[in-house]
Amino acid sequence: MDKVPPFASQRSVWHFHPLEFPEILRSAEFPKTPVNGELTPIEFIHFYNGDKIDDTDYEEAAKELGCEVAAIKAVAKTENGPYGSYFKFEDNDDYVPAILFERHHFHKYTNGKYDQFEDISNPVAGGYGATSIQYAKLIKAYALDKKAALKSASWGKFQILASNYATSGYASPEDFVFALSKSEKNQLKAFVSFIKADRVLLRSIRTKDWLSFAQRYNGPRQKGYDLKMERNYNASL
Repeated sequence: MDKVPPFASQRSVWHFHPLEFPEILRSAEFPKTPVNGELTPIEFIHFYNGDKIDDTDYEEAAKELGCEVAAIKAVAKTENGPYGSYFKFEDNDDYVPAILFERHHFHKYTNGKYDQFEDISNPVAGGYGATSIQYAKLIKAYALDKKAALKSASWGKFQILASNYATSGYASPEDFVFALSKSEKNQLKAFVSFIKADRVLLRSIRTKDWLSFAQRYNGPRQKGYDLKMERNYNASL
């Protein structure tokens, strides 16, 4: 009688505790980014689908706004910084939309209720910190007040605050964030809608009045955004 061969599988077997398995499945459902040193699933954003803005998209947007393509690109280059439209910090994390968390907005939307956490709630603008800590701030605020937290961050290539969700074409901050996290194309669509909804922004991007545009887009206390936009516009010609 031939010798029976050993059982084929000699590989390691992974065992999951029943209570851990749902958490493993949950973490696979959402994009992950480093938060306080740990790769963390972000439940309120969509996976980036890779759709980037192309020349045709820019041309259609410019036609809809009645402005130059170079004017739109100048705003984008000024707003999105060295990281571009999405953050990716490590080899094993996912692309997540570029954000800047603004503590004075969170203070405003929560009526100062969480001002004991000065890094995320403060009547004074500033204290932004490094790009790498923006999601840590957002997650901390999100645990306290979800809607206010989302509204207090600016998102994507054009850094539009989620508080502008309605004029950007969305029914809620959640819908806005979900869509803008999905693609650059959605970020451009939101920008076009946002600009069209504001007469000052629309007029100033058409006439390339960068000071008026920056004061409206970045706030009356903007510091040098108008000059950066003008430089970026001239560099693209």
